[in-house]
Amino acid sequence: MKGAIMTVPGEPLELLDIELGTVEPHEVQVRVERASVCHTDLTIAQGNFPMPVPAVIGHEAAGVVEAVGDQVTRLKPGDRVIAFANPFCGHCGHCHRGDTFLCTGEATFRAPEGGQRVTINGDGAFAMAGVGAFSETMLTHENSLAPVPGELPFTEATLLGCGVSTGLGAAMNTAGVADGDTVAVLGCGTVGLSAIQGARVAGASRIFAIDILPSKLQIAQSVGATDLIDARDPDAVNEILESTSGGVDSAIECIGKPETTAMAVQVVGRGGTAVLVGFMPLGTNIELPGTEFLYMGKRLVASVLGSTNFLRDLPKYGALIESGEVNLEALTTNHFSFNDINLAMSKLHNGEILKPIIDIGEAA
Repeated sequence: MKGAIMTVPGEPLELLDIELGTVEPHEVQVRVERASVCHTDLTIAQGNFPMPVPAVIGHEAAGVVEAVGDQVTRLKPGDRVIAFANPFCGHCGHCHRGDTFLCTGEATFRAPEGGQRVTINGDGAFAMAGVGAFSETMLTHENSLAPVPGELPFTEATLLGCGVSTGLGAAMNTAGVADGDTVAVLGCGTVGLSAIQGARVAGASRIFAIDILPSKLQIAQSVGATDLIDARDPDAVNEILESTSGGVDSAIECIGKPETTAMAVQVVGRGGTAVLVGFMPLGTNIELPGTEFLYMGKRLVASVLGSTNFLRDLPKYGALIESGEVNLEALTTNHFSFNDINLAMSKLHNGEILKPIIDIGEAA
């Protein structure tokens, strides 16, 4: 079987033959049908986040269960599943509260149960997030998988492994957008467009989409944004503050830069919440206007994968997609063969497309 391997950070991925270990008691072997490329994958492939090499990267995938360990109870061969990047232990305090995205025992499930799980020519290889989604077949812990909701096609299902769930959850879970709220979303990529839709579904009365690309702003409008803001406009913050009589209820930052974080804090009003979603480079620090922040009672919170409990929330997200309330059309138009994965990543890096879908298997 083939895997897309990062051998040298910053260099193109190599499609190499890989072998998987035997299926251990809590593990599941999955035939990958669709994978999608996330900006986090780009960050890692470019060497901007440390990871052992060689590594099978990728963390958004959907496929079919081929085999399960003898202690796996939730899944069976033939099940359609989605992989996600934060395995949970099910035993720590956060898991007991339902906050599996904050699991303190997850490192246990990133480590192999029975020795090296992926090998290349007999030598061990690292699997990103314990998944290694850019592979024809992956071997992972059962707590890194959730059933595909309903009859959702694999193309849409793979997006729920990270980006779409993160955006929907950032609005619906972390920000807790309520009926009539005003919301600003900074960055209109996969996560931002999903956050806009999550805010719309939750009943937001106005949704400000903020980006530097007119093409992305137009897509944002098509999925629910009511106001389009050019982030390069020096008057952008004042425009939002004036049109909302003091600021929005929630601002969702989906880029991962100090300057957009500062903007998110600026545009929320008294008692408002700035939600940090974007993945920031290691060592990045952010600054806050202390007196104003304190005096206005603003809140700054981080959203880990949209505060999504995958076993609980994916059926809800899937139902929204199947009903048409959440529209993923703009994210599912760019398909690539497995052989063209480097081209897909290049186009994402250059801003030519929103979301590359890698057609690894043949199922729809």
